[in-house]
Amino acid sequence: MASDFDIKQDTKSQYYWVMNAKNGEPIARSSESYVKKSDCIHGIRLVKDIAPTADVWDLTSGTATKLPASDIK
Repeated sequence: MASDFDIKQDTKSQYYWVMNAKNGEPIARSSESYVKKSDCIHGIRLVKDIAPTADVWDLTSGTATKLPASDIK
Protein backbone atom coordinates (compact mmCIF):
# COMPACT_ATOMS: atom_id res chain seq x y z
CA MET A 1 0.00 0.00 0.00
CA ALA A 2 1.18 3.49 -0.76
CA SER A 3 2.40 5.68 2.04
CA ASP A 4 2.33 9.07 0.35
CA PHE A 5 2.49 11.13 -2.81
CA ASP A 6 5.18 13.69 -3.61
CA ILE A 7 4.59 16.60 -6.00
CA LYS A 8 7.74 17.52 -7.91
CA GLN A 9 8.77 19.71 -10.83
CA ASP A 10 10.60 18.58 -13.92
CA THR A 11 13.24 20.48 -15.91
CA LYS A 12 10.50 22.46 -17.69
CA SER A 13 9.04 23.53 -14.31
CA GLN A 14 5.97 21.38 -14.90
CA TYR A 15 4.44 19.35 -12.08
CA TYR A 16 4.28 15.58 -11.66
CA TRP A 17 3.51 13.23 -8.81
CA VAL A 18 5.36 10.24 -7.40
CA MET A 19 3.62 7.64 -5.23
CA ASN A 20 5.85 6.10 -2.57
CA ALA A 21 5.60 2.81 -0.71
CA LYS A 22 5.66 2.70 3.08
CA ASN A 23 9.43 2.17 2.94
CA GLY A 24 9.81 5.46 1.03
CA GLU A 25 10.68 3.85 -2.31
CA PRO A 26 8.84 5.22 -5.36
CA ILE A 27 6.35 2.76 -6.85
CA ALA A 28 4.51 4.91 -9.42
CA ARG A 29 4.80 8.22 -11.27
CA SER A 30 2.30 10.27 -13.20
CA SER A 31 2.39 9.44 -16.90
CA GLU A 32 2.47 13.11 -17.80
CA SER A 33 3.61 16.43 -16.41
CA TYR A 34 1.12 19.18 -15.69
CA VAL A 35 1.42 22.91 -16.34
CA LYS A 36 -0.73 23.72 -13.30
CA LYS A 37 -0.15 22.28 -9.84
CA SER A 38 -3.93 21.99 -9.39
CA ASP A 39 -4.06 19.60 -12.36
CA CYS A 40 -1.33 17.49 -10.76
CA ILE A 41 -3.33 17.35 -7.52
CA HIS A 42 -6.39 16.34 -9.54
CA GLY A 43 -4.35 13.45 -10.99
CA ILE A 44 -3.47 12.31 -7.47
CA ARG A 45 -7.15 12.44 -6.49
CA LEU A 46 -8.07 10.28 -9.49
CA VAL A 47 -5.53 7.62 -8.53
CA LYS A 48 -6.64 7.66 -4.90
CA ASP A 49 -10.32 7.40 -5.88
CA ILE A 50 -10.02 4.80 -8.64
CA ALA A 51 -7.20 2.53 -7.47
CA PRO A 52 -9.11 0.59 -4.78
CA THR A 53 -11.62 -0.66 -7.37
CA ALA A 54 -9.38 -0.89 -10.42
CA ASP A 55 -9.31 -4.21 -12.26
CA VAL A 56 -5.96 -5.96 -12.78
CA TRP A 57 -5.34 -7.58 -16.14
CA ASP A 58 -2.62 -10.15 -16.87
CA LEU A 59 -1.38 -9.53 -20.42
CA THR A 60 1.64 -11.81 -20.26
CA SER A 61 0.11 -14.84 -22.00
CA GLY A 62 -1.03 -13.06 -25.15
CA THR A 63 -4.62 -13.15 -23.94
CA ALA A 64 -5.97 -10.58 -21.51
CA THR A 65 -7.06 -12.32 -18.31
CA LYS A 66 -8.76 -10.42 -15.51
CA LEU A 67 -7.32 -11.49 -12.18
CA PRO A 68 -9.79 -12.23 -9.39
CA ALA A 69 -9.80 -9.64 -6.60
CA SER A 70 -8.81 -12.41 -4.18
CA ASP A 71 -5.50 -12.83 -6.07
CA ILE A 72 -4.61 -9.19 -5.49
CA LYS A 73 -5.22 -8.85 -1.75
